[in-house]
Amino acid sequence: MNYSPTIGACSCCGHTKFTFSTVLWQSLIDEWRLANYEVEYINRQQGLKCENCQSSLRTMALAIAIMKCFGYEGLFQDFVLTEQAQKLKVLEINEAGQLTRYLAKIPGHVLTSYPEVNMIQMPFQDGSFDLVVHSDTLEHVKYPIKALSECYRVLKPGKFLAFTIPMVVDRLTSSREGLSPSYHAGAEDINSVLVYTEYGGDAWKHVIKAGFNECRIFSLEYPSAQVLVGVKLVSAYIDNVDEQLRVFETTLLSQRQALQAQLKQAQDRIELLRDNERRSHSQQQQTQVELEQARSQLQQTQTESKQAQLQLQLQLQQTQVELEQARSQLQQTQVNLEQMRSQLQRTRIQLEQSQTTVRAMQTSKFWQLRSRWFALRHALGIVDDDRPLLKSIFSQKKHANKAKTEAVNSAGSDSLTTVAPKLENAQPSVEALAEIPQTDDPNYQKWLNKNYPTKATLGKMAEVVEIFAYKPIISLVMPVYNTPERYLREAIESVLNQVYPYWELCIADDASKDNRVREILEEYSAKDSRIKVVFRTENGHISRCSNSALELASGDFIALFDHDDLLAPHALYEVALLLNKHPEADMIYSDEDKIDDSGKLQEPFFKPDWCPDTFLSGMYTCHLGVYRRELVNAIGGFRPGYDGSQDYDLVLRLTEKTTNIFHIAKTLYHWRIHPQSAASVEDVKPYAVVAAEKALADALKRRGEPGKVIRAKHLVGKYAIRYEITDYQLVSIIIPTKDLGETLDRCLTSIFAKSIYPNYEVILIDNGSQEEYTAKVIAKWQEKETNRFSCYRLDVPFNFSKINNYAVERAKGDYLLFLNNDIEVITPDWIEAMVEQAQRPSIGAVGVLLLYPDNTVQHAGVVLGLGGVAGHSHKYYSANSSGYFDRLLTINNYSAVTAACLMCRRKVFEAVGGFEEQLAVAFNDVDLCLKILEKGYRNIYLPHVRLYHYESKSRGYEDTPQKQVRFVQEIDYMKEKWQRLIECDPCYNPNLTRNCEDFSIDV
Repeated sequence: MNYSPTIGACSCCGHTKFTFSTVLWQSLIDEWRLANYEVEYINRQQGLKCENCQSSLRTMALAIAIMKCFGYEGLFQDFVLTEQAQKLKVLEINEAGQLTRYLAKIPGHVLTSYPEVNMIQMPFQDGSFDLVVHSDTLEHVKYPIKALSECYRVLKPGKFLAFTIPMVVDRLTSSREGLSPSYHAGAEDINSVLVYTEYGGDAWKHVIKAGFNECRIFSLEYPSAQVLVGVKLVSAYIDNVDEQLRVFETTLLSQRQALQAQLKQAQDRIELLRDNERRSHSQQQQTQVELEQARSQLQQTQTESKQAQLQLQLQLQQTQVELEQARSQLQQTQVNLEQMRSQLQRTRIQLEQSQTTVRAMQTSKFWQLRSRWFALRHALGIVDDDRPLLKSIFSQKKHANKAKTEAVNSAGSDSLTTVAPKLENAQPSVEALAEIPQTDDPNYQKWLNKNYPTKATLGKMAEVVEIFAYKPIISLVMPVYNTPERYLREAIESVLNQVYPYWELCIADDASKDNRVREILEEYSAKDSRIKVVFRTENGHISRCSNSALELASGDFIALFDHDDLLAPHALYEVALLLNKHPEADMIYSDEDKIDDSGKLQEPFFKPDWCPDTFLSGMYTCHLGVYRRELVNAIGGFRPGYDGSQDYDLVLRLTEKTTNIFHIAKTLYHWRIHPQSAASVEDVKPYAVVAAEKALADALKRRGEPGKVIRAKHLVGKYAIRYEITDYQLVSIIIPTKDLGETLDRCLTSIFAKSIYPNYEVILIDNGSQEEYTAKVIAKWQEKETNRFSCYRLDVPFNFSKINNYAVERAKGDYLLFLNNDIEVITPDWIEAMVEQAQRPSIGAVGVLLLYPDNTVQHAGVVLGLGGVAGHSHKYYSANSSGYFDRLLTINNYSAVTAACLMCRRKVFEAVGGFEEQLAVAFNDVDLCLKILEKGYRNIYLPHVRLYHYESKSRGYEDTPQKQVRFVQEIDYMKEKWQRLIECDPCYNPNLTRNCEDFSIDV
């Protein structure tokens, strides 16, 4: 058989080890097997170091015998790597000791003696092997000469027999054929005729008797081992053994020398040929490398060309789509213009009527008498008349003339819409353009008119689909149960109307009692092969039903679709478009709105990009949600027992496996409002709230973040996570101040009187106070709080960043809490709540809810882009308002929070280099937060921590030319450094306004 030896090392003593394969006959059980053998070459000077090496003496002796038979004088590892050795077909007859050790492991089995084995007939054809090996076996064989003769038969002409026998137990005899059956290992057999000689005595004669023409004996430099090798020649039996052996040895030696000379010449020629071959091969490799590089460059060029062509086509199609949208916008502008003209005409008529009335009054006798009466009163010094009637008339005339002038001046411009606010206070209604859905919200109607695709736009999208490089099948998973016919048909029709055709609708009916449901589903599945339906035999609720629908899916991605909702016609197109730009996406979600029974849209929800902590406050990604099917299957799909919040639980688990999460900032999903839907009354499914709490608790446990899930007050389906504090490390509260002793004293009093956190210090940086009362306040607190209060003076021009960096150098805390001196604490556990979040490895900066003294919002997170650079969200809202989709009263991620009250870990602060001292007054906190964001941390806002903020009492407003110049420079710095984030805040939405803090739609 062919085998390929490999080189290794003994795991015990490090000796060189070779592995090869032989045909192994375990003679004691008469069974032939293929065995892998390890051969060790042992340095004779080293000796044997381990039992493994000692037990391999037999195999090592075999290896040396093979080497010497072939006349190879090099080391064995050289021999086994030669082509000649790799083609040997070897028959090895193994020793009994191996079987003994094997049987000893079997409970209850004891081997007391070596059994006798009949080995005079082997199951092989004549001339099958290049080498036959007896490994310490002949001394146990009943008829050794017959066994050797059988070896002679199965050998090829000119090949070898090798056998090893221990020198101290050589049992081959010249007087009889057999051995005593009672022979025991290690015992002397006095009935046997033993030959004890250094080289095995006359053992070689038995080899010759068996028919071999030559016997070589090799002495090994190891105890108790010798090797005898018999050579089978093609010639007949030679009578005169001794003489013929000497002749044969001489001849063989001569032939060997001649062969060695020829071999040397052949090796020299081979080496020369190899040198030439190597040079040729090197040149060929170089040519091949150059050819491969040329091919690679060509492929790269072709790929870039195709990509450029595809990109150009996509840009062209996108431009056409944008052009169509611009046309729609122009139509809307024309409609608005026509409305303004109509309103202007009505105003002109009203103005003319008012002027006619005034002229009639001025020419009346009453007016003339009234004028004379006023003149007389003036002459008499009577001037206290309020003249309400005349004031009213003149006021109407004045405003009418002003409106007329402004309207006329604006008529020739493109901004006639600016006239509307001046003509009437109420916002005019906005009509929906043709093919655009309707809504009663004027701003949302404007947005729809501008952004919702018309039929022409959808046609362009269909053309773009044809040039997509990637056209994934999207499997819509829809569980169904007793759905009203109208809603079910409209839902399915919205899928059929998709401009992107590569989808499948996977519907599972959860044993609906309404028979019409089955009829409708069978009707549609017969109409379109992309609609797959399974009818469950028993009601298993939504999780099991969703899993049944999931089993039908074959697409790369699944989309979750409720049985009574609607997809926008371009929904799946937008998903496929994103996947062509980002094929690595594992999760995609879009914005959404609601639709009532009249078909009107309302309550558009424009969501932020992926914000993990916002997601822990509620399932905001919701619809439309698209997920990689492979990942959904890997996490086990939907879990029974979480019905009502099964999708929340699914996404909590899925987002622990990937960060490839993308957001499409377009309303692609219309959530149906009707009495039984979750969109209509949020608490219609109270079991969903319990399931959501359970899913969140599971997530905290999986993530190794111990905490408690708390329902947000007065908000259904919203939650707050209060994490356990693992270590109450020192918090350093850093307060810059200058004068305003009463304000500072109120701040410090609220801290020391209300805070319940056990381990904090207050570090006050006095930036040049001059007031005597301020000095008294500082001295008072130094005396009252000797261990927790420290004050350092820093007389430099005001630089908020430099002052706080200076304070950090003197702070001892692991947590840094930056606080304005015009803050007053409201919430006693404010420090605990901030530490809960700041201790988490994923969190950078922690901010809180700051209120004006009238309990309106001053800060609830920072939105980038508001007012040009950044502004506070929900400013001036009531403290009890829930804000935009409950964002004011729930924990949310924001890109930045104000440093009027900001906590972070010291190592995070130091990692980003602290505050930027080039920003002396404005935006230094925003810059700090964005640097933290850039490092991969998330910033977070906590609504349950409330403090009063008496804003800008210390430093006032930007009301001098010098301050305004500095302010402009700081604006320029921020826009240059953070332009991308300012233009598109990931924690906001591009469809929301940048002009005010109320999350209104940008129209």
